[in-house]
Amino acid sequence: MAYQIKLSATELKELQSRKQNERDGKVLRRLLCIDMKNKGMQHKEIANYCDVCIDTLTDWLALFTEGGFDALCSFNYEGRKVSKLEKHKEAIQQKQQKEGIENLKDLQSWLKAKYGLNTCISNLFYYCKKNSIFLGKKPE
Repeated sequence: MAYQIKLSATELKELQSRKQNERDGKVLRRLLCIDMKNKGMQHKEIANYCDVCIDTLTDWLALFTEGGFDALCSFNYEGRKVSKLEKHKEAIQQKQQKEGIENLKDLQSWLKAKYGLNTCISNLFYYCKKNSIFLGKKPE
């Protein structure tokens, strides 16, 4: 679904105020996304600027469309979908322990070759960080 953002004058004023006063970088990126979408920028441009994948951008646009600024600026993770990487967690950990995975690109390629799984680098980064999977050469 393509999300169109057309802010009213009141919403635009609220957006500018929130951007000026926001101190949390995660929330600021979400606000910037809405601002850039309102200006007519393409999803790929916005995703590159905000350093997120297009799926994340789409999630933010859906949050804003359904719940406005309050929903966009809050982090409600209850009922969140489980990562498609979760069922491969043990295999990733075993591969790292036995052979080593030097970087996220290598992990991305391995997941695609072994499981046909396409995932963006930013999702892999956050997944590895969240699950204490440390990439690098094979442990000695």
